[in-house]
Amino acid sequence: MLIVLIAIWQMMQTIYVPVIAEIAAYFAEPDGAVQSVMGAYLLFYGFSQLFYGPISDHVGRRPVILVGLIIYLIATIITISAPSLKILIIASTLQDLGVGVAGVMARTMPRDFYIGTALRYANNILNM
Repeated sequence: MLIVLIAIWQMMQTIYVPVIAEIAAYFAEPDGAVQSVMGAYLLFYGFSQLFYGPISDHVGRRPVILVGLIIYLIATIITISAPSLKILIIASTLQDLGVGVAGVMARTMPRDFYIGTALRYANNILNM
């Protein structure tokens, strides 16, 4: 489960970069306008991590992961069918808010199960 969370998180970081020119052509917008998708990613992905950790400490890891992934999936459906760049940016922002759960939980959950050398080993495997 942790590896899947990290894969989703890593995918979101790089999914738009190779196709910025194609997205710009599709929406008839300049490349620079499409780059705002990455700016939104960085801003809202980072912001979401401020509340996922404390909420998961209070209500548990599983419900928080499920809510984050549901937000991500719904936003992905909107992103795929976005009729304009503005809608794409808004939907991407929602994706970022949802996928932020992956970054937090992938670093938090190993601490729930391991300590010391075992924790370092688990984190090394996840980072690979």
